[in-house]
Amino acid sequence: MFQASSHAEGGHEGKQGAARSVGLLVAAVGVVYGDIGTSPLYTLKEVFTGGYGVPVNHDGVLGI
Repeated sequence: MFQASSHAEGGHEGKQGAARSVGLLVAAVGVVYGDIGTSPLYTLKEVFTGGYGVPVNHDGVLGI
């Protein structure tokens, strides 16, 4: 009888742990993909407007 009770409690904690893990996973994926999504925009801005002097023309755009 003690084992069944222990098993039920362990199962309940497992569900809470799984829900917490899923929440952390979603947060981590949001951070990573948020960075991946915005980094190219900042890179393009710096290449064309920063001190690099890449001209905004056909060759400059294809060259980067």
